[in-house]
This record gives sequence, structure tokens and C-alpha cells, in this order.
Amino acid sequence: ENIILEGPDYPASTSGFYVGCRLSFHEQGERTDGPCTVIELTEANTPCYRLQYVPWAAEAQSRWKGKVGNKWWTDPACLLSQPGGRGWLAKIVVAGNVTTGDICTVVPAAAKSGQISSPGSHNEIMHT
Repeated sequence: ENIILEGPDYPASTSGFYVGCRLSFHEQGERTDGPCTVIELTEANTPCYRLQYVPWAAEAQSRWKGKVGNKWWTDPACLLSQPGGRGWLAKIVVAGNVTTGDICTVVPAAAKSGQISSPGSHNEIMHT
């Protein structure tokens, strides 16, 4: 499934996201130390050749020349080429429901091995 978050910025170096980072999802107004859905980021998704077929590919090609041939998505100036710029792959750690409007929190590293007891540094509203 795809989850789109409102914020934080990418690339990964400024978002606080990294491989192994865990995100918890709670309904608005729900306690953040209670049961929740948790995912763990396993890999930064990398752009691939399929981007040449998106409706806005011609516009992107005119903006970014690409490092290899006409592969505009390989241009270092294109945010899609940055780690996390194309999104992340994740695994489910604690199964549950995630819906529009839920709060997404980065789980502090110390809480990974045990109970999630405090919110992380990024509270974000899930957009879609």
C-alpha cells in the first residue's frame, strides 16, 4: 500500500528518516503511548525507467538532463534522485489500520526494542 505524509521534507538527510527508522500511526486525539500501527523503513525506493512514462515526463526531461542518456530522474538536481526522494519501502512491525488524518510519529530509537512510550521528534498528519 502507499501512504503519503504531509511533511517532513526530503531528502532523507533532512527528513529524519533512515533505514531502520520506525513510524507509528495513531488516530488524532489518541494517546501516543497506547496500541498503534508501526512500520519500519527497510529501503529508500529508487527511481526507475518507468518514470519516462509518467504524464509529466517531457516537462521533467526539459528541466533535468540526467546523468545517463535521457534518464532525467538520474540528475542530481532532481529530488527524486535523492535517498528517500521516491519514497520508502517498509515492513509492518505492529499490524493495524491506518487512515487519512492519522498522526505519524517517528519512534525514538530507544523505544524500538520495547514499549513505545513517547512520541518522536516529527508529528506529521497523514495526508492520503
